[in-house]
Amino acid sequence: MASSNKNDCFKEAIEKGEINSFKYSSFGELKFIGAGGFGDVYSAYLENMKEIVALKKFRGNEESIIREVKKITKVDHENIIKLYGVTK
Repeated sequence: MASSNKNDCFKEAIEKGEINSFKYSSFGELKFIGAGGFGDVYSAYLENMKEIVALKKFRGNEESIIREVKKITKVDHENIIKLYGVTK
């Protein structure tokens, strides 16, 4: 898939309301927590929500990231951290 199509997939998922998008600049006070299978995890203060959240920096291509984000947004369980959205 061409690079522009990857960006189109990501943009389309946001426009359809399948995932929320935040400006990266709205995150502050980043502190490294650890690394996982999909990427690095940070603690960050999200200004829009006035709370500390987990910010995950994904590794991989955009299609796999979009698939993972869509799966996470469908899960509602007390042991799973809620996904608020994504940033680029």
